[in-house]
Amino acid sequence: MNMPDRFDENAERRTQTTRTHEKAATVARSGWSRIRLIAFWATTFVIVFELTAGSVWNLVPIEWVEAQLRHLGYPHYFAYILGVWQAGAAVAIIAPRLPLIKEWAYAGAFPVVECRGIASDDR
Repeated sequence: MNMPDRFDENAERRTQTTRTHEKAATVARSGWSRIRLIAFWATTFVIVFELTAGSVWNLVPIEWVEAQLRHLGYPHYFAYILGVWQAGAAVAIIAPRLPLIKEWAYAGAFPVVECRGIASDDR
């Protein structure tokens, strides 16, 4: 008859050990969640800052930007179109909710940045 009591003791120890591991896993997950959250907002800030700065550079008549657009063969009004769309993308990315609009804003921001690099390559 001692067997069931001993079995229950072992079961209790295993339950306590499992609870300890679950708590440790929860703490570890919350640590990674915090890191992911910080990384998400840091990269989001960089992207929104770049889009906002690019928008200002395109909307405010700056001689250097106009000279670069002329050099690349773009019409004068192209800077204004880019500026408005970049400002809209920055607002869409930083705004809460609206996941589909954010997805399209990110999808539109990538080619703008990528094409800048390709178009400015002087090789």
